[in-house]
Amino acid sequence: MGELMTPQTYSCYARPAILKKALTDPKRGFAILRGGQNKGIGNRLDFRMTQANRFISEFCRWAGEGGLPRISRAKLPAALRKAIELKLPERDNHTDVILRPLVSSEGLMCRYDSSDIWVYLSNRKQLLCGTTSPFWGQGWKTISSDEYVADIISDFFHLAAQYVTRGRMTNVVGAIALTYERSCDFRYGEFVQRYSVGPNTPYSTTEAAKNLAVEKYMPVAHQRDAESRKQREFASWVQTINGLDPFIQRGFYQYWKAVALFKANFWEEAITALDGVTSVAAQFCQDRLGVRSNPRQSLVSLLKLPVTDSQQLARLYELRCNFGAHPSQTKWWDLGDIYDDDWHTFRDSAKRTLWRLCKVEAKNRVVKSNPSIWSDWFSKNAEMILDAVWFLRIR
Repeated sequence: MGELMTPQTYSCYARPAILKKALTDPKRGFAILRGGQNKGIGNRLDFRMTQANRFISEFCRWAGEGGLPRISRAKLPAALRKAIELKLPERDNHTDVILRPLVSSEGLMCRYDSSDIWVYLSNRKQLLCGTTSPFWGQGWKTISSDEYVADIISDFFHLAAQYVTRGRMTNVVGAIALTYERSCDFRYGEFVQRYSVGPNTPYSTTEAAKNLAVEKYMPVAHQRDAESRKQREFASWVQTINGLDPFIQRGFYQYWKAVALFKANFWEEAITALDGVTSVAAQFCQDRLGVRSNPRQSLVSLLKLPVTDSQQLARLYELRCNFGAHPSQTKWWDLGDIYDDDWHTFRDSAKRTLWRLCKVEAKNRVVKSNPSIWSDWFSKNAEMILDAVWFLRIR
């Protein structure tokens, strides 16, 4: 993963006329942007375009190694640059509102409502999760006259939009797993409802689309029960999790998976998944905080975990090494009985690890959780998105 910009590094755009002139005259572009009164804009755009250049370079390298025809490879860089510098900003005044039912959420009464994520009980007695995402998933067929290039770019931005949608829904399913020990799933519901919001659409605001969805699918949405302790804990987790950060997203997925495996009595696999929480937290400390020593040992002090959690996480790792990560010597049939009482201790240590990880991530934020300009967010995180959805390392 390449170097990522912090949210403070770049927060504004060059004026459209200046940007267009620079893009259409690449040899003089940076001189135009750096000259006279536009010097500050040029410096910031220079950094942003450096990010874009690395993204484009990696994308084109993948295309070359993957067998894209030579004539198509020659057209790919210009099409990607056009998408990033011109087409994404044009889409900033449009938004998608996505609704998905949560499988295995029957009986849960939790609710949540914010500007970008909401959860209500639907008329089918299961939870319905809604979220907003950038308008990137369609409309790319004219980005290039080359059919291969247009298809690749269309597929990539579909997955990039999906990353945002599902990353935000990770806030919800992660919070449910941590609060109710239930592994709900947004992937396999009976339907997906999408509303396009913006100019020349039926919905001028996100709130208008959301209100229609509430009336149609969630007739009990506005019935308010007294808030329980569990409901308050659930809401606190949703607010705290930044599912757009790949480290946070992966950490909560490991916990979610551990809960599902434990319920199904797959003990060895559950232990391995729960230890994955520690593994992801250690990677975060190494990659984001610059830890050079043993990251598993360092995360205890960096996340300010109590000594008891350090001991429990070490025991969990030992069990993972002896039973989950490698074929066990023997006694696999008794693993669940022997360590049944320890599961809750391991789980609580993993929960505290995730909570502290979220707090440290918020203080050292790289991937903004609620950006106001999605094209800007993409430019700052393009390499991260490419790594997350395009599987460059796998052939």
